[in-house]
Amino acid sequence: MSEFTAIGTRTRILNQALSVFILIVLIISPLMIGSNRPVFWLINSTAVMSVTALVLLLATFGIMRIRVSLNRWRLIAALGLIYIVGVTVQMGLTGLFPNSGMHSQSTVLIGLLRVISYGCLFFLILQVASNVKRARRLAWGVFGVVIAMAIYSLVSQQAPELLFYEKAEGVKVVTGPFINRNSLATYLAFGCALGTALVLRGDREGKMRNKRRRMDVEMVAGRLALFVAVLLMFATILTTGSRMGTFVGLLGIFVPVVLRVSQAEKASGSRQALVGLSITVVGVLAFVVVSAMYGGVVFDRLGSTGLASDVRLALYDNIWNVVMQRPFTGHGFDSFELAFRTGHELPVSPDLRWQNAHNTYLELWVELGLILGSIPPLICGVILLRLIKRGATNQYTGYLAQAAVAAIVIAAVHSFVDFSLEIEANVFLFIVILGLGLAPDDSKIK
Repeated sequence: MSEFTAIGTRTRILNQALSVFILIVLIISPLMIGSNRPVFWLINSTAVMSVTALVLLLATFGIMRIRVSLNRWRLIAALGLIYIVGVTVQMGLTGLFPNSGMHSQSTVLIGLLRVISYGCLFFLILQVASNVKRARRLAWGVFGVVIAMAIYSLVSQQAPELLFYEKAEGVKVVTGPFINRNSLATYLAFGCALGTALVLRGDREGKMRNKRRRMDVEMVAGRLALFVAVLLMFATILTTGSRMGTFVGLLGIFVPVVLRVSQAEKASGSRQALVGLSITVVGVLAFVVVSAMYGGVVFDRLGSTGLASDVRLALYDNIWNVVMQRPFTGHGFDSFELAFRTGHELPVSPDLRWQNAHNTYLELWVELGLILGSIPPLICGVILLRLIKRGATNQYTGYLAQAAVAAIVIAAVHSFVDFSLEIEANVFLFIVILGLGLAPDDSKIK
């Protein structure tokens, strides 16, 4: 065996091990209150960064090959590096000028490690998913993790002793292992997006037809089971009582459908698009039935939407005033709770503790300023453009890109009214789905 072949074999084995590691991260991180505590941030950051360092070390000594091309991802990498450097500079300024913000060096350091771990996880998923077959298998594994979490959330509602924390008394809605209903809803909405894309994957991406072009019964049964699993996820979202969670759950289902029907119409004409539209109508009817059965809590809460909107608008007005106090430097990473006290005014209730802005964009601007705080949404925007192109042109893994487009839409919309993308378990799942959509190299499939 030549040295080149040996390196390729070792790389394949190690990438398979990395796939298992990524699945383990996705399994464990939600169980710890969605990893919404500094101690869990440190544990997860240490694990992800250590594995990344090991991969780079093995590559340095020629034991494995790096599949991630920096040239291919140079814009995303540059924006990520600017963001990390900016947070690091902010931490340094705290040491030089203790009164420069509402944060401490230790707080910023923990936040910085968290951000670096996100970049490391993105690197790992790009490394693993560069192989098309491995990316497909990992997508199935990720979907399995999310459906398992949906089932666990439903069961733990009836048996709270199964949770790894003590659930507050009086919480009558399903929250699962997460800190609140909205965080679980966002997590499951990501799963709906991936599951719907798997259901709609084209003939070339699955063995759906035999040589005579007859429908493969086993494949139909498999897709039907997938569809039922997506229905279960959506039903679980309804039991959370999350209004915006229900909306983004629907987006997670319909965005891949719209993208797939559009792609089919361009590729095969109106006939296949008509078939896709018919399937969509059946799916809509199924989701209407599920909504009628499990959506009571959501429907009840819709009546208070107007009042909630008034409260949120007053809150956002207060927060904007805080942003304008330090529009360029920000008040400091992870400092929102302290910073908000400087601009907290009526009619926003003074009796409540406002730990989050309930708007991720505003919170980023409060903590990092308008320029640095706009980089994470900008990175997502750059990735979205790439995903839309891949979803329309890649015949083998286009469905994974379409799932990732839906995930960005979910994240972008829900971040306007909540902080689900500030929950680490959700960020991990989001990053993995993006990587699965971006990384596969279809050109190597013959």
